[in-house]
Parts: sequence; C-alpha cells; structure tokens
Amino acid sequence: MRDRFGGFRFECRGAFDRDAWALQVRDYADELSGFGWVQLSPVGTVVGEFRGTKQTAPWMREFLEAGPDESAAFACAVEEYPDTKIRFHFSHFKVMDPRRRSCFRKPPHACGPIDAAAAEASAGAREEL
Repeated sequence: MRDRFGGFRFECRGAFDRDAWALQVRDYADELSGFGWVQLSPVGTVVGEFRGTKQTAPWMREFLEAGPDESAAFACAVEEYPDTKIRFHFSHFKVMDPRRRSCFRKPPHACGPIDAAAAEASAGAREEL
C-alpha cells in the first residue's frame, strides 16, 4: 500500500502576534485541505500538527518556516512524521483552546511539565485582548 499523506508537528517562537499567526496557519491549512490543529502554548509559542497530501505538506512546511511577514525574530521547528499513523483524527484544521495540554515531550515543543497556573494566566491575558 502506498502512503498518500504527509505530516509533521511544529513549534513557532519569536517576537510576533501569536493570535494572528495561529489564525493565518489555520486559514492556510484550510486552503490546502489539510487537517490537524494549532494552539498557543503556555510557554509562549505556537504549536500544532498538520496532515495533508504528499504534495501539500511541503507547502505548509514552507509557509510555517517563512513565518509572519512582520516578524524578523521568528523560528519554526518542524518534525516530519515517518508515517501517517496518527493518534487523533480531525476532519479539518482547528485552533485549539490554549488550556489544552499539548506538549509532545520531545522537540519540537518539549516544554516539560505544564504549569496549570501559568496556562490559566496566559489564557486570561488573551481573553482581555
């Protein structure tokens, strides 16, 4: 059987508008008919997973690595998946609640134990915007 899908997880960090970037990531993933998720992490980064066709996955990776236009201080680490087996299935690309635990425990986004109080404070600060 031939593997038709490509996918990876990612973590973007730097000086940029995280809320706006998460929405841009979602919108581009939707344009590519990809599925997965993006989330603001409690450690100040934007993390997520993308799945798409073998053709579209590299386009999404290029988009992520290019970053938001206004950001000079930006880096996005990507770890390709060796196969298409995934634990959770999504029918579309979703912006997840920032309080959801999403740490992969290894790079990218190896934040270690998540401080629940910091996550709540971060989520509350975003709600005030």
